[in-house]
Amino acid sequence: MRAVRLFLVAAITVLSLSLPRDVDATSMPSMKEMALADAARVPPAWLKPLLDTKYFEECLHHKEPHRFFCTVCPGQALCNGCLPNHPDHQVIQIRKLSGHGVVRVSDVEALLDMSGVQPYLLNGHHVVFLNKRRMAGQGRAGEVRCEECERALLDVTSRFCSVGCKGWFAILLTALPEDLDFTISFTVRPKSDSESETSESYTSSGGDSDEEGEEAGTSAASKLQKTVAAEPSSRQLRRQTGVPKN
Repeated sequence: MRAVRLFLVAAITVLSLSLPRDVDATSMPSMKEMALADAARVPPAWLKPLLDTKYFEECLHHKEPHRFFCTVCPGQALCNGCLPNHPDHQVIQIRKLSGHGVVRVSDVEALLDMSGVQPYLLNGHHVVFLNKRRMAGQGRAGEVRCEECERALLDVTSRFCSVGCKGWFAILLTALPEDLDFTISFTVRPKSDSESETSESYTSSGGDSDEEGEEAGTSAASKLQKTVAAEPSSRQLRRQTGVPKN
């Protein structure tokens, strides 16, 4: 028994000597902080159906284009005529920019943290793309690029080109805990009274149709400070592999 105790003492001593001395324990996040950050980084269950659903096709029942998505009962796109069947549900309107689906930041800011996603202007409103788009060429050297698909970005404060790229990046980090990034989050932070804004709500009579305006594709970072919190411009995360590319 004494020999076992001596062995344990020796093992603990060797282990303590092998640990790095320059690690500041106060700078390390606590277990609670890591757990909260990990939970905030996981996208909501309806995000993937939102990104995978096809929009703007004609509804078989109402002969109107599908422009809406219900977060309560996801699975198919909705048209204006379908909305009465989803009373009191949180519905997101999908708009079109350059042939791709986008959402207004004001429509989703109460549901998702859109910080770090490249914003654009469409008819005077800030929008973000749902999914990544094909990119011609590799762009110019030194450009800020999406941390998921490497698409060139217009704003140095942005990290992702679309909601989908931010979602893929967060899922990869959740699967690979050694690469935790505590700045990635989908949880909406509470706003102060001065920052609170009245968000738009869509009813069965809603559903305005947006067309691509002259401002489409214009960087909106300088006008988005009160709408989307800017993410740090750090590019220290190493690129993940194994994600399907377009």
